Amino acid sequence: HLSAIVNPDSYPNYTYLWTPSGGVSDPNSATPVFTAQATTTLVLNVKTPAGCIGTDDVIYTVVAPKFITLSSDTGICPRDTAVIRVSGKTIASVAWHPAYNISDTLSWTPKVWPAATTKYTVLARDTNYCLDSGSIIVTVAPEAVVYLPDSVRIYPGQSYQLDPGGNGLYFSWFPPLGLSATNIANPVAMPPVDTRYFVAVATEFGC
Repeated sequence: HLSAIVNPDSYPNYTYLWTPSGGVSDPNSATPVFTAQATTTLVLNVKTPAGCIGTDDVIYTVVAPKFITLSSDTGICPRDTAVIRVSGKTIASVAWHPAYNISDTLSWTPKVWPAATTKYTVLARDTNYCLDSGSIIVTVAPEAVVYLPDSVRIYPGQSYQLDPGGNGLYFSWFPPLGLSATNIANPVAMPPVDTRYFVAVATEFGC
């Protein structure tokens, strides 16, 4: 909002002209609205009916519309935590949305632990009170699931091929006693005595 102050201010017959007129709502008004697209020097000419002219100018500097940098989209396993980041030399304040499963909505580096894939959006204000925004998607990968029978009966000299169900891609069996391998999905078990085997399973995402 522009506002020309001319003395004496009691005189009613001034004429006004703002140049350049592009972006000025009314170039012949003392109080027009200027919408800037780029840094501009506005010149105001004020004239009386007798031809007396007064001139003044003002520079409006348009700052860069994008001033924040965000960390990349990321993925986590269920119940894990990730750190998301916003940075920028001129940032004065930030606010993250949504406001759930996040350590601090006003932090530049909050921790998040969404229960499902979530887009976190940040609104930042710079030192010139300009606004910028951006989003980070935190993908929650499927949880690892594994199924095995509770027990299997075999007789001396017999073997049994373990074949767990689920979504595992990486396997680790314990104890190694009587197993053909400990790092595959379906090793052959031939234990010499009753044995309880445990398997740790990870998905392709490391969950």
